[in-house]
Amino acid sequence: MVQKIGHVTPRYLLDKVTVQADEIASKTGEASPFAKPVAKFPEDIPASEQECLRKAVLTAINSEIVPTYQKFATFLRVEYVPHGLSLECGPSRW
Repeated sequence: MVQKIGHVTPRYLLDKVTVQADEIASKTGEASPFAKPVAKFPEDIPASEQECLRKAVLTAINSEIVPTYQKFATFLRVEYVPHGLSLECGPSRW
């Protein structure tokens, strides 16, 4: 895929993105940044509905979001980052 594009982002930025993706992928359930919206609900939402919504969001985080970020982090490390431009290439290549 990288060869088809013909250019990639500078390596130092890609390294940061990989760290961020790994960090997101390592947090499940309520520790995930994606769980913040269900940490506190408005008072007018009934407790039973809050629990139902919280459960659905946490299930989606653990079954969909975390595995996707794990795959994304692996893709970055294995396929994309190794082709990142070094600083020696200069801004004209970015």
